[in-house]
Amino acid sequence: MKIPNELIEDYESIFKWIDSHDDFLVVTHQRPDGDAIGSILAMAEMLTSYGKKASAYIEEEPPHQFEGLVPNSLLSGEVDISQYNHTVCLDCSNVERLAFPNRMKFQTFPLPVCNIDHHVSNQGYGKASVVDITAASTCEMLCLLFEEFALPVNEDCATYLLMGVTQDTGCFRFTNTTSQSLNSGAWLIDKGGDYQRVMGELYFNTTISALRLQAKVTESLKFAFDDKFAYFIITADLVKSCGARMEDADELVDIIRTLEGVDVVVKIQDLGQDIKFSLRSQNPDRPVIDLAEKIGGGGHRMAAGATLEDATVQEAEALLLSYAKEVLFK
Repeated sequence: MKIPNELIEDYESIFKWIDSHDDFLVVTHQRPDGDAIGSILAMAEMLTSYGKKASAYIEEEPPHQFEGLVPNSLLSGEVDISQYNHTVCLDCSNVERLAFPNRMKFQTFPLPVCNIDHHVSNQGYGKASVVDITAASTCEMLCLLFEEFALPVNEDCATYLLMGVTQDTGCFRFTNTTSQSLNSGAWLIDKGGDYQRVMGELYFNTTISALRLQAKVTESLKFAFDDKFAYFIITADLVKSCGARMEDADELVDIIRTLEGVDVVVKIQDLGQDIKFSLRSQNPDRPVIDLAEKIGGGGHRMAAGATLEDATVQEAEALLLSYAKEVLFK
């Protein structure tokens, strides 16, 4: 594994920031995925092994699929931040999406932060920052950081990192997978990461209600632009009718993206007053980052997201098709 030459100073600035400070609160974005959860757990574990005080925090209880991998030490809900002096922000490109304790906002958060992320839309906030868009996941970045500066990686830390490396590459299936992604996975297994446990908990633990939801979504798929564009709608009523949890819909966009002949897949999720879009592309000539940014979101070229506030599903659907025609299918 090798840090890109142009980012060596940025990675070094993160190491120096971590090395010279203590009492860390480690945070990520709202509605965290496997890379977000894996990276904050791995960072907190590494810092503790390095002789620092550190706690990992998410806004709410972790999604069901991660329960078997998440330790009891993971904080959620209300937290007394006076016991911390510094903050590590991981896997979050937009400061508005950072999930700080007590619903605090970045602009008024009292602790200095460093920023480690791989999203192209990250502008480099924080006292120290590294944004590595060549990395498939933030956990892959932490592999580079920990190896380069000989930071401690025990078996638990390696297992947490495997969560993110496998989740953001779709178990090394997605187009963002590189030789470095594969090398990261091998390095983590050599470090004692429990690959079979990660696979069992995340990919061989599907409930019948989740399968029912997948079946209904498949039946209700919508297509546009000569069937090169597929999308589906997730509502609370649909999820309830299957006896499923809303989080069971999280992975559906990556399942549907495997459709033959489809370039772009979008999940439209009704959150009540707001609508969340999850966008994926299988065609490098049709990256979804521009479409996400048009809606007000961001992410990666081939995988991005956005939230439309105060909108109905019908309004969101019409807007999506209009913007898709303008940006992707001219």
